[in-house]
Amino acid sequence: DNFQNINAWYIDIDINETKNITGFEEEMMGLRNKKKGDILGFIFGMDHKAWPSLTIETRNGYQLYWFAKGSCSVEGWHGIEARIYEIFKPLGADKSTIKPVQLMRVPGFRYYKNGEEGNIDIVWPFSTFQLYDEIEIMEVFPPIYKEKVESQEEVKKFYQTLKTYIPSSTNDIFKRVIAMPVG
Repeated sequence: DNFQNINAWYIDIDINETKNITGFEEEMMGLRNKKKGDILGFIFGMDHKAWPSLTIETRNGYQLYWFAKGSCSVEGWHGIEARIYEIFKPLGADKSTIKPVQLMRVPGFRYYKNGEEGNIDIVWPFSTFQLYDEIEIMEVFPPIYKEKVESQEEVKKFYQTLKTYIPSSTNDIFKRVIAMPVG
């Protein structure tokens, strides 16, 4: 209820195959570097109107940000984020970070997780620092909107109707399920 402003659209891309390695296992580090190269190639291959405002290299991938100019609706943000996720999903996009109030690591700080001291996250030189308004981003990442969930009143009405079929005289869940109408 107190949410004020959308600052950016973003995605965290992690290389799943090398996510849990510790140390510098040569074969896994080679795979990680190859996959990071694939991600950069994908970013450079994008329409230049969609290049990220900020690209941060993390221990196991990249974080991409498109900075917002002006106001953006929360509904619009969710739709755009859903599209960005779908585009980057084959590269290892992390769905768990897609929240309007998500905080990710700040560049220039060392990675500490599970007792491991990792690299310092760095800002890549091809970061544009460009600001995008909601319409510009929607042209590049057409939003994916989920169907609206029924209102609370519709849900209550459904359960009230359902109660007429469920005997209230029993707490046996199986008897209640069997009493439900089929079809």
